[in-house]
Amino acid sequence: MKNKKLVISLLAVIILALLFIVFPMYYKKKQIDQKKKESQISIQFKTDSLEVKALEINKTNDFHKMQMLEERIRERMENKKNSYKILLEKLEASKFIFLYGTYYFDEFSKELIKSNEKKVEVLYKDRNNYLDKYKIERIYKGYKNNKNRKADRLKKKYGWTNEECINVVLGSYWIGMSDEMARESLGAPTKINRTMTSSSTTEQWVYRSYNMYLYFYDGILKTVQN
Repeated sequence: MKNKKLVISLLAVIILALLFIVFPMYYKKKQIDQKKKESQISIQFKTDSLEVKALEINKTNDFHKMQMLEERIRERMENKKNSYKILLEKLEASKFIFLYGTYYFDEFSKELIKSNEKKVEVLYKDRNNYLDKYKIERIYKGYKNNKNRKADRLKKKYGWTNEECINVVLGSYWIGMSDEMARESLGAPTKINRTMTSSSTTEQWVYRSYNMYLYFYDGILKTVQN
């Protein structure tokens, strides 16, 4: 009986000792974690404040950037409700640049040929009234130069890549090109010598004006002789 009481007493002493050791450690860790969280919130708020301040000073046409900032402010509002509420009001009062007009692009290269871009400044809070009214219309019409016009005709006719079409328009020839590309690039040959077997066709294209021979195997250029 005495031994049992002694064991219980020892257990009680151990439990109390653990409580005196563990609880302060737990409390201290909790305080450190809380300070870290507060510090992180403070840093986030300073960063968001600087972004809003920058937008107030330097108007932007990056609508997506402002949307992302607004979403971030609303997500973090529960941490510093009043401060972030003021920050959101500042963002809503910031002016945003809407771009509108028409961009004209090359049908072949998709390069911008010309534009009649215009700008209008509106408050960010009024953005929904302008989203449909002000926008950029992109039109793919016309060509930057005659080279692109010819290349586009070839692409529509044969389905070649842009690079292949441009090379053909420039009058280039290369190993691996097709006989159709060669004909479009160099013109019709002076003479064609053809050899046919049961499994393949070999052609020698003679270009006397270029003093050149092209050798095609099943329609693909394999050898050039100058």
